[in-house]
Amino acid sequence: MAKDPLIQMLADPERTPIRGALPVVTVRPDDEPGYIDAVRRVESERFELERRGREHGTVVELLRPDLSPKLDSRQMQASWKAADPFVIRDATVTCDDATAMLPEGWAASTDEQARWEKWIVEHASEALRCTDAFSDPDRDIAKALCEGRGAWAKLGRLSTADGDASRRLVFGVGEEVRDDDHPSAQRHAEVWAWACSLLPALEVSWPDRLRKCLSGASGRPLSPSNPIVYWNRPNGGALFHHDALPGYLPVDDGESAEPPPSGQRGVVYVQGAGSTVWLALSIQQLAARCCEFMRDVVDGGAPWLFDSWVKASVWQPLFFATREVGPCLRALARSDAGPLRPLVHGCLEFTGFLVDSGHAAVLRAGDAIALPNHGLERTAMHSVYCGSSGPNVGFSIGLR
Repeated sequence: MAKDPLIQMLADPERTPIRGALPVVTVRPDDEPGYIDAVRRVESERFELERRGREHGTVVELLRPDLSPKLDSRQMQASWKAADPFVIRDATVTCDDATAMLPEGWAASTDEQARWEKWIVEHASEALRCTDAFSDPDRDIAKALCEGRGAWAKLGRLSTADGDASRRLVFGVGEEVRDDDHPSAQRHAEVWAWACSLLPALEVSWPDRLRKCLSGASGRPLSPSNPIVYWNRPNGGALFHHDALPGYLPVDDGESAEPPPSGQRGVVYVQGAGSTVWLALSIQQLAARCCEFMRDVVDGGAPWLFDSWVKASVWQPLFFATREVGPCLRALARSDAGPLRPLVHGCLEFTGFLVDSGHAAVLRAGDAIALPNHGLERTAMHSVYCGSSGPNVGFSIGLR
């Protein structure tokens, strides 16, 4: 009797699925009929991945919880130590409608900045000062400073790509960028309280059960910080990145200095409404997968990729960055992924390779994904796609 090709793939010892997540696999037009039939029999939901005008293939979540790695307290602790992401189902209450959390007009007209400034001034109990001094002028839309709280908030685009109407609302301590990793727990608590007073759903996304669960996984009490509210829309999402902060240097004196270890222990993303599709794995795993995939390309496994990368003059730096794990790790630690950009940000085949290797998860309203961080060489990498036909909402919470 022929073996089920889907079960064979899911049972592959080289596959390292995200703990707590249902299995996710790719489906391609040229797949064997037996595999397609096997997927269809246990299909939960199908997603066409597209981000910033680029297609990343079709993925299917499977109704096979028996094939999902178990997630108990011991496994969460092991995952946290290794900076391996893990999913917590039904972690919090849900919101029925993502647009209910987006004041009317923020992303619907040319006066988006004025509408947002009006909203935050009317809802804040403290005096605010709106400013056009943006740290990211291409993506920032509006910014407000709350000197009484020593805080700031800004509304921005996720990208400048045509057709991406996704938005994010970011809160932070003191001076943006410089103070993102400020060591004062009290100052981060002030910003968190201010953000929750403006958007009560943010506080709901950090219930006591989730706090205890993640504190137990990390082995120390965790507190929320640096909250971001995301409204992902179709064609939106996030490129591969990590959330490892560089450590706090209070004064830039023009001299080189070694920052202390970051106080941010990780991030938890909570899906409030709608759905998102994630690629998530430790930076060590991603570096190893990059090298593994590129070895196959070098051996002739995908000649069209070789030809396109040579034509685009990116083959040589990509080849040298993936010959060994060390250079690959250093490239992934960069905010722009350096020479790995063509591979990790825009390669449909590499996306599919990661999915079929177990590194994908679907988050629905109430689900959370933990992204542990121990520094640039041991942190969680992640990439996000909108899984909804309309806008969805999610909450990213720094953990200190």
